[in-house]
Amino acid sequence: MLETLWNPESIGERIKSERRRLGLSQDKFAEAGGIRRTTLYQYEHGDRRPSLDFLMKSTSVGLDLAYIIFGERNLRIAGAIHIEQEELNRILALVDQYARDSRGRALATEHRQELFKQLCSIANSRSEEDVDWSAIESTAQAFAA
Repeated sequence: MLETLWNPESIGERIKSERRRLGLSQDKFAEAGGIRRTTLYQYEHGDRRPSLDFLMKSTSVGLDLAYIIFGERNLRIAGAIHIEQEELNRILALVDQYARDSRGRALATEHRQELFKQLCSIANSRSEEDVDWSAIESTAQAFAA
């Protein structure tokens, strides 16, 4: 199951599914993500893994990052959640940066999800103006240690 979530083919299938859900051509979706159409084609066919930069830029047209990264839509975290897309992007960047083993490889999905949930809980526990990014980053760094 974990291999299915993280292999390039299934990530590519989810990117293609999102592009179609959004009603965008490969050209328009690639443009929104700051890449060439041929690069998007490679992502969609599992020839390459998408960059975090591409994924974050693609949120501007409605890309569901939780679905692409974790294979789940509307990821729930212990109760009601309200996290702005910009905050979610920042949290996902921290997960990508810190949820890695000593060789720099991404940790198993359940570990990445656990870090994601912890960081979202911290962000969600404060009002939008009071999000404590130093606490969130400290938690991410501690997770990596």
